[in-house]
Amino acid sequence: MAVVIGAGFAGLQVVLGLKAVDRAVTLIDQRNHRLFQPLLYHVAPTLLATSDIT
Repeated sequence: MAVVIGAGFAGLQVVLGLKAVDRAVTLIDQRNHRLFQPLLYHVAPTLLATSDIT
């Protein structure tokens, strides 16, 4: 069993890299969502719903 702490860009890359390994992978993060901050400027003028970027 592999445990990855932190679901940032590096943590997600590690999990994707472990897909080829025949083990259970547990990802632990303090939040249950991902927020892609470069798209936040689309939310202010209501070009994009907040739920579309989380």
